[in-house]
Amino acid sequence: MHSKILLATLALVSTTLAGNHNGDFAARRRHHVGKRDWHHHGDHHGDHHGNHHGDHQGHHHREDHHGHHWDHDWDNQNGGSQDNSSGDSTATTTSSWSAPSATTSSTPSSNTGGAVTTSTNSPAASPTTTSSGNSDSTTSGTEKAGLAWPNGNANDISKWSKGNIGWYYTWSPWPVDSAGDLDFYPQLWGQKQVSTWNQQKSKFAEWGTTHILGFNEPNEVGQANMNPADAASLWNQEIAQYQGQYTLISPACTSRVGDSASGSDGIKWLQEFQQNGASFDAVAVHIYDTDYESVISTLQKFHDTFQLPVYLTEYACQNFAGGAQCSESEVWQMMEKTSSWMDEQEWMHGYSWFGVMENMQGVNQLNQLLSNDSPTELGSYYIQSS
Repeated sequence: MHSKILLATLALVSTTLAGNHNGDFAARRRHHVGKRDWHHHGDHHGDHHGNHHGDHQGHHHREDHHGHHWDHDWDNQNGGSQDNSSGDSTATTTSSWSAPSATTSSTPSSNTGGAVTTSTNSPAASPTTTSSGNSDSTTSGTEKAGLAWPNGNANDISKWSKGNIGWYYTWSPWPVDSAGDLDFYPQLWGQKQVSTWNQQKSKFAEWGTTHILGFNEPNEVGQANMNPADAASLWNQEIAQYQGQYTLISPACTSRVGDSASGSDGIKWLQEFQQNGASFDAVAVHIYDTDYESVISTLQKFHDTFQLPVYLTEYACQNFAGGAQCSESEVWQMMEKTSSWMDEQEWMHGYSWFGVMENMQGVNQLNQLLSNDSPTELGSYYIQSS
């Protein structure tokens, strides 16, 4: 009898502990919705898309749209611990380039990102400063397509080093092995990545670097999150020295055109960035929308305002405003219409679809370009048709 009571007691304790563990895990999972705590060589995209769009307050893209945007803050290419200066939690594993666990729902609760509306508000006044005049050579109709690559060496990037894909970036200053002839565009994600940037910048010439990407979504609280003045100061400290040597592509703001209420209008942010003494050769922007005409309209606004080449470094057929998501046919229409249009514009110098990954981390799975380490049907189209 006593032994039965003892066994029953032990079973109850075990069940209680398991319940508490699962409860804690569920709480942690809710806390990390949208996070991409990856470890690229150490810290891949930790929070890149971490809170990205969680804080967008009904504008950016997905709940944590960026559940993907990873802030590639890799302190150690071979597996260092992630820089957690932003206060965001990071993955506890240290294996190089481990894929992130899915922690976000495919249906975002808020619109936190690209331009999901085409505001008719006029853009702010023209910028008061201009670029140094460094020419960007990426102007042909082919090889404008690039890869926003969060997979490190876990997936075979050589399968994408063909067709009309000409370049890639990793949200960091870390390149990928076996990228073949693809040009690597190193990026300084934000303030928390400066130490890694300084470790890698001596290798730019060795890599044959031609372009440098600025900060990741500095107009978003969950991303690089910098005001234009502080961003200009960091830019002039770390990036401006390369002007004339490489094509400097501006910080990539989420579009939010006409979003004066939140103060996150991407055009306005970049204009203030320039007014604080920063100069760049091309403009980057991130757009998530369900209407290809809206994407085109937003790109046109960025070009008309800055009169510089434009890079669309993240885009997909995605609703982050809580509305209906794109159907498969609508995703294909977005891909076909926008890529064809961008290839025809001399001032559109590059674009990279969001979806070269196994897990889309909150973005409509129909945008996926990679599955089982190979291009999907949409991915194959992206490679060959750009």
